[in-house]
Amino acid sequence: MSGPTTTDALLAKLSGSAKKTHRKSISLLFLGLRKESSAFILSLLREAGLAPLGRVIHDEESLLATLSQRSWDLLLHSTDVPTPLTLHTAQSSILGLAKDLPVIHIDEGLTEDQQSELLSENIHLVCSPEKHHLFLLQIEQELKQLETRRMLRQSQSLLEKAEVRMQSFIDEVKTAICFCKEGRIIYANESFSRLFGYDHSNCSGLQLDKLISPLQREQFWHSLHEYMHDIDSPDTLELNAVRFDNTSFKAVISMEPGIFHDRECFLLSFRQDTKHTQSHAFGDQDPISGLKNQAAFMTQLEHTVKKALHGGHDCNLLYLSLDQHKVIAEEAGPAGADQLIRDVADVLREHINIAHTVARLDSSSFGIIFFDPDVKKSSLLANTLCRAIAHIDRKIENYTLHTTCSIGIAPINDSVPRGSDLIARARLAAESLHYGNRTGNGFSVYQPEKQTTITTADSKAVIRVLDSIQNNRFRLLFQPIVPLHIEEKAANYEILLRLLSDAGDEISPNIFMSDLGDDEVMAKMDFWVLEECLKLLRLEFNAGRRNRLFINLTGRTLRNKEILPWLSEKIRELRLPADHLVFQISESDAIASPDYARAFCKGLKQLHCKTCLKHFGCTSESDNLLRELGSQYIKLDGSYINDLNSQLISIDQLEWMLKPLLQQDKLIIVPMVESTRLMSKLFRLGVHLVQGYYLQPPRAQMDYPFFDE
Repeated sequence: MSGPTTTDALLAKLSGSAKKTHRKSISLLFLGLRKESSAFILSLLREAGLAPLGRVIHDEESLLATLSQRSWDLLLHSTDVPTPLTLHTAQSSILGLAKDLPVIHIDEGLTEDQQSELLSENIHLVCSPEKHHLFLLQIEQELKQLETRRMLRQSQSLLEKAEVRMQSFIDEVKTAICFCKEGRIIYANESFSRLFGYDHSNCSGLQLDKLISPLQREQFWHSLHEYMHDIDSPDTLELNAVRFDNTSFKAVISMEPGIFHDRECFLLSFRQDTKHTQSHAFGDQDPISGLKNQAAFMTQLEHTVKKALHGGHDCNLLYLSLDQHKVIAEEAGPAGADQLIRDVADVLREHINIAHTVARLDSSSFGIIFFDPDVKKSSLLANTLCRAIAHIDRKIENYTLHTTCSIGIAPINDSVPRGSDLIARARLAAESLHYGNRTGNGFSVYQPEKQTTITTADSKAVIRVLDSIQNNRFRLLFQPIVPLHIEEKAANYEILLRLLSDAGDEISPNIFMSDLGDDEVMAKMDFWVLEECLKLLRLEFNAGRRNRLFINLTGRTLRNKEILPWLSEKIRELRLPADHLVFQISESDAIASPDYARAFCKGLKQLHCKTCLKHFGCTSESDNLLRELGSQYIKLDGSYINDLNSQLISIDQLEWMLKPLLQQDKLIIVPMVESTRLMSKLFRLGVHLVQGYYLQPPRAQMDYPFFDE
């Protein structure tokens, strides 16, 4: 039987993606969708672990105005609602502004010709949001492709800056450097002109032939041609160079591709032959093991990666870490540790052919570039090395040297990163052999983590977990909502639900509830949370603490007709002041179920409870919802804080948005506050309450010092 079987293992599996502290913000434009449809999509994305913000557009004027406000990620189009702005006009407007904004049509039974026409105009297609999982996967792919293009543009910008810095470096460096194209120098630095005795202003346009001894010019051009067409050819050569006065000297010439003023060319560097001197006494050799040292290994690894990127040169990197090296170094001393390194090096030389590269990387690890593409062969080698090293048995005085090793294997192919990242991959695979109760003495092949924007869950597994815990594995946490611009007599706390694993780890509802469709189980959970909150509030009042609780409601709760009568009875039974209960309703949930939301808020008002419209500003219906629901509190959507921190929006834009709310005497809450700098900005804006890790992370007790002097 494969896969996790225990409750704790199931929870651990589900919480694998819960370690991220921030949701990824995405900004969406909706064209031709009903309000309920756009709200449903926003709810779907929020349940999938994102922080979506949406705007509905109707005409070209609103599109152009909206595009100028911020950077948007996707435009979703449907034919649910007729609009003056057509899909093709919207695409033309976006292209006219040279915006990289993917335009996506929600495909509702288009013909093959219609699909072909849209795809030819670079309009992508996704299925209906009703097909939750497939829709989320398609949206994830679009977001990944957009992020890749943005990273490419950023890389191009960084490359341009690097080229400017490189030019400055070349101007000042002591090495003689020139850029060449079609056999002529297009730029040379001062060091070059000094080395060859030319006036610096006369170097541009100089033929390369004049720099090389006539007897060796053919060799020079042959080497340059080989380097251009064969990645295995040497990138340095030794020739007799000729100065301006026809005197000569032995030179070492290094060749590499270059770019000068956006022109592809060759960069040549000349230095006088100093072969008789060495900067390092041992050259590229490690003095203890006699193997190559780390610098030589990294040079070889980068060359191997460069070859692999062209295809057809796949091989494998092995990272070997000694499991007991630290203990041996402490107990047997430096002499014992060095002897162990020599013995391990002997094992490596014995079992690895000289055609492969072996090196000592640091005090307790070795690197092997195994020039064979077959991972199975690398695994066999790793297994052989593990067994051989485990049999090392050498006595030094009264101490017996014995160790095992952990070997991580990382494939090298045409999709690999740079050498240092490859080392990190192989090291991670080796370290995985120490997870849990494992102690190493084995090998592991690197497996890339599945990078995903969307969080999904195994609903059946979750249901089994929820059925097994029988309501005793939940924990309520409390995060303070701190007054910034108002006088408060009550201490405000938001209630946050967590599920506990066997090990005591807390798992967010975003993980264990994201794809759960069992209404009966979820209804039981809603009642459990509400009942626990009411009991806690009663206990706080009995202890003389006047706390106010902010309790989250979901769209499912709004549609449950049994909640309000039950709540009314509990408030009477526990004799609670109802105005100390604030129920938080998501903007997208309210739009998706407008009738239920209005009725629920009306019922809460009759009970004298308060409401808070959270995720405010994530849709185009924010103001309408505020009027219909009559909420006393407004909690700004977290995407605005992310954008403010990332400078995607300015403090003036946020002030413009908040001004109407302040005029309506709504109490504004800003979440995700994590710095003093942000606090000062919010204070100037007149925000009433703030919440975030800067003030206090969620805790098991309501113990924030609200009223301390």
